[in-house]
Amino acid sequence: FGNEASVEPSPNGFHRQTTSHGNNGLGPRYGLAAFVRSPWFDYLVGTLILLNAIFICAQADHSARHPGDDQPTEFGYIETVFFFLFVVELILRVSVWRCGFFKGASRMWNIF
Repeated sequence: FGNEASVEPSPNGFHRQTTSHGNNGLGPRYGLAAFVRSPWFDYLVGTLILLNAIFICAQADHSARHPGDDQPTEFGYIETVFFFLFVVELILRVSVWRCGFFKGASRMWNIF
């Protein structure tokens, strides 16, 4: 009655189940996995790494220009934000890749 399911191959290697009423039947986890496996997620994380490197340079510059001074409290807040963003990235990758995160071709980078 219009609720027949079919399986379609997709370009990213997933097999997507669709139904005739438009519901893909996979829920938000499929969308999250597709995003984490996409190049856009890698671009986003790469941008975060670049911003973190720039921030570390700013911290080093401040320390060199003001030896012995305490760092501004904003530096601590920004550092904490980067920490949590990288923890979220790690949790997302492990939740999508599961054991493959530690056993796949990139395992040495992932363990590092």
